[in-house]
Amino acid sequence: MTRETFSWGLVAAGMCLAAGMFGYAQALPAQQPAGQPPFASSIDQRNEQIRTQQQTNELLREQNKILREQLELMRGGKAK
Repeated sequence: MTRETFSWGLVAAGMCLAAGMFGYAQALPAQQPAGQPPFASSIDQRNEQIRTQQQTNELLREQNKILREQLELMRGGKAK
């Protein structure tokens, strides 16, 4: 067997493997199970986003406070 024949055999085997994988993926069900909505209600989703943003804002305020304190310590020469 020549090197060229072997190379084409590998290409053919790779294509068969890829076709088999795509065929298997298409055989799997892609629908949401019955009885479950695909998304949460928009109101609940919005409220969750608002809560997350409020938590993020609070953490940023706390971080900024700490950074200001550290800056003041550095300006005063008290920080190491």
